[in-house]
Amino acid sequence: MGSHRKQIISYLQQTNGGISSWEAIQMFRCTRLAARIADIKDESYRIETTMETSELTGKRFARYFLLGEK
Repeated sequence: MGSHRKQIISYLQQTNGGISSWEAIQMFRCTRLAARIADIKDESYRIETTMETSELTGKRFARYFLLGEK
């Protein structure tokens, strides 16, 4: 399992707030969060994706939540 996947899974297990691409870049220097989430799903984890809108920019972005293992 890759380093970013481990870090993301661990983070999602410890928080209820989910993770966005910007947070992944800031915390883990991971610039391909959607790809890592796809890898995590392939490893039998259930991930929920919600779309949110930035209050500052009005742009939409994905936030990922860990629901558990399959």
